[in-house]
Amino acid sequence: MDAILTKANDIMDKVNHVPLDQIANQIEQVTQELAQLSQSPELTNSLKDLHESLQNVRSVTADARQQVGPILTQVRRTAAEADEAMRSARSVLNSQSVGVNNAAQTAALPGTLYEVSRAARSLREFANELDRHPEALLEGRDR
Repeated sequence: MDAILTKANDIMDKVNHVPLDQIANQIEQVTQELAQLSQSPELTNSLKDLHESLQNVRSVTADARQQVGPILTQVRRTAAEADEAMRSARSVLNSQSVGVNNAAQTAALPGTLYEVSRAARSLREFANELDRHPEALLEGRDR
């Protein structure tokens, strides 16, 4: 029984040495500072600016989403037209009607066909990239 009383007295001594008044004062001071901070015009203005910025980002993103579909359609149409132009040019080049008189005019045609083919391939790759990453219109490409 004496051991229990001694232990209890030791615990009470330790509790009595805890600066409860000082801790309570510090908690009260921190609470008052937080209350002042939450009512400060700077914080209110900063939160308002942040809210407006988020609304602007949402608006820009919504606009970009609406424009991605038409852009992709136009890019694909242009690639298809380039493919068609290339096929037509090859047909002209390979046709039997190309005579000696037209030789000078068609001399540069193979190089032109190659460039048109590369342009069509680039447009298809661009359309596929936008399909996978429409946000690239706003952010650019990471690579």
